[in-house]
Amino acid sequence: MTGGLNVKISLITLLGRRYNDNYGAVLQCLALQEFLRKHGYDIQVLDFDPTRIQSQSPFLVRVLKFLKKEHVFRRSLAYLKQFYHSRLFSNQNRQRSEVFNQFRNEYIRFTDQSCHSFEQVFRDWQSLHKRYELFLVGSDQVWNSRFHNTNSLKVYLLNFVNYGVKISYASSVAANIPDELVSLYRNSLSSFFRISVREEGSAVELSKILGSKPTVVLDPTFLLSAEDWASYAESPAKSVNPQFVFVYDLYRSKNIIPVVERITNRYGIKYVNYDPAILLLRKYKGSNLLLNFYTYGPKEFLWLIKNSKFVVTSSFHGMVFAIIFGKPFYVILWDDKGKIKQNDRVTDVLSKLGLQDRAFTDPKEILRRGLDESIDWEQVYEKLEKLKQESAEWLLNAISEALKERENPRKYENVSTVHDCYGCFACYNVCPHGAVEMVFNEEGFYFPKVDNDLCTKCGLCVQVCPALKFPENENLEKPRTYVAWSLDEPTRLASASGGIYPELAKAIIEKGGTVFAVGWNKEWLPEHMEISTTNDISKTVSSKYLQSYVGKSYEKILKDAKEGRKVLFVGTPCQVAGLKNIIRKTLEPEEMRNVLLIDLVCHGVNSSLLFKKYLGEVFRAEEISEINFRSKDTGWSRFSFKVLKKNGKSVLKPHYKDAFFYGFLKNLYLRRSCYECPFSTLPRQGDLTLGDFWGVPEKYKDEGGVSVVLVNNEKGMDAFQELIKDSRIFAEEVPLEMATKSNPRIYSGYMEVPLEREKILKEYRHKSWRYIEKNYIKPPKGIRGLARRAMSLSKRVVRKLLKR
Repeated sequence: MTGGLNVKISLITLLGRRYNDNYGAVLQCLALQEFLRKHGYDIQVLDFDPTRIQSQSPFLVRVLKFLKKEHVFRRSLAYLKQFYHSRLFSNQNRQRSEVFNQFRNEYIRFTDQSCHSFEQVFRDWQSLHKRYELFLVGSDQVWNSRFHNTNSLKVYLLNFVNYGVKISYASSVAANIPDELVSLYRNSLSSFFRISVREEGSAVELSKILGSKPTVVLDPTFLLSAEDWASYAESPAKSVNPQFVFVYDLYRSKNIIPVVERITNRYGIKYVNYDPAILLLRKYKGSNLLLNFYTYGPKEFLWLIKNSKFVVTSSFHGMVFAIIFGKPFYVILWDDKGKIKQNDRVTDVLSKLGLQDRAFTDPKEILRRGLDESIDWEQVYEKLEKLKQESAEWLLNAISEALKERENPRKYENVSTVHDCYGCFACYNVCPHGAVEMVFNEEGFYFPKVDNDLCTKCGLCVQVCPALKFPENENLEKPRTYVAWSLDEPTRLASASGGIYPELAKAIIEKGGTVFAVGWNKEWLPEHMEISTTNDISKTVSSKYLQSYVGKSYEKILKDAKEGRKVLFVGTPCQVAGLKNIIRKTLEPEEMRNVLLIDLVCHGVNSSLLFKKYLGEVFRAEEISEINFRSKDTGWSRFSFKVLKKNGKSVLKPHYKDAFFYGFLKNLYLRRSCYECPFSTLPRQGDLTLGDFWGVPEKYKDEGGVSVVLVNNEKGMDAFQELIKDSRIFAEEVPLEMATKSNPRIYSGYMEVPLEREKILKEYRHKSWRYIEKNYIKPPKGIRGLARRAMSLSKRVVRKLLKR
């Protein structure tokens, strides 16, 4: 079975161009890369280095995070040991990194771009999807939560792959999955096309959360032959006596080295050792030591195993290469109760090959057994060959079937089973039978509800769903960027930012067109409405921070566009994505020119039902006559939350003192999909993108409000230039980086999910708003409020001083 060089596969594993100087990590990656290249696939390894982002964090932040972890004392000892080792062997570490870097650069085909965090990978997902037909994760302990923070774990769980096909080969969990991460594993892995793991223990652990047991396959290092590996082997610069014991231990040297000293004395031979640290202790003289190979690279590592007399190791891959090269061996297992589960990867392979007697926890067993070379290699290789064939067939078949899946995506009868819904209303508008209804789920967000009696399984809702089909996006990856505001002062002051939207709306309506934008309905929830007169524009200005009820707006937009009328639509990026899918499916190219799409720089949408509870308890919704999340009564940058009551009284709070708004800024109750939004990235969804120009340079700053405008394509430029030509707005082009510096939602849809979110959106159903505020939100008041303002002031002072 062969692939084709035009099929590009992205491989994600525990390796970066300058990350992970570990023999097993490097060689398993090389094995998977070369095995697939032999079968005609074009492989590139994602250059992901999670250590870079950690080392760049402020020292105090890293210390505080460390202290918040469990088992601080044990971790402190481990940290001190690592610190001691890194300082004492700084020269050796430098040499080791150099030879590993040389090997990786010579043999591993990395991506040109380096990534250091999930946010960075997620930000670039559109370009990754264009480049690769398939995403493959594995092997090694990519899914061991003890090794990775949540940020890195999301990369290895391929959370950044929103629309591509995902496969896991020989991934390892190697530990119990913590309760707080179960939902992350379940949600991430449920979208994989095929999953295989490296050991039975990982399969059992994942079956608990997935409901089905993944296939168990061999580590990829087994997929290459001994002859293949020998071609990479290279002898050390120092000559080595052929009669030696190869000792490769990562964590139990103080128990193993004394035994090796005694056994090599008994046999009158020498040994080579990995870690030089243990020999600094005076009690171990190392009289039989030939060399330490700590500073040697993967080539010498392979040569030393291949040419050894016997192998003693605590490493999984040390055992693997002993088997590949047919060297008698012993494996020393973990005896730490917290890490015994990591023995599964060793014992699983050994039991399948009939070699389980080669592993034990007590190194002194070597003295009792001697260097026992009695292994029936013919029988071992017969079993291994069968396992290799099964594993190779599984991988090649999975890729072949996945590529067919990519051409013919998963069939959904309707959108009722789409879990990562964005609430865009595309399915509701496109269904010709009225089978889809948009209703609030328990958390208070719009989700589709399908009436199966009315559903004909025509598939139209599935075809336009942006969760299943990302809109074709030919917008600029680096859009032209402007600082802008309306030259009409009342228009500017009434808007949340600089008043660019109402000026665009006026221009469209004056040409006989229509505008679809968001206003408040009678229940004080946002709703898209159709506007055809300039007097009604004021109903749709200012921000709402809740997902709007779109209704049948998309249907009306299609009707107007077909009739030749100009239409302006303003919405969140996901709403624009849903509408784009419908437009591309329904309208002719000339009709598509009639629709101008504006996507907003969206921070996310709050729970509508939680907002209703807040309004009801704090303000009595029936007494409200106006709500303004972004009142400029106190200025644009110091905006306030304002509620006007029917009796003429008003409530005006600084945004950080209003509990609901403060919770929104802390991301406490956003829609689940808002934390990893694939539409809040570059290139953007709309023809134009509008938002606040936070961090605007002093020369442009004005408390009347300042907008950032991203011009994403030619249609957007025509509309924007018309406003400038008609002297409706002030606009000046600036670098894109100036706008993104203080507003990451322009280019990244990623945010951490606060721990409080699940509790708030569960408890609000039967608890009062006051309870939620008291227990989870706590906006700054009194001294805390003063401290917050003092901190903000000090930051501004420091910035000015630095500029001088």
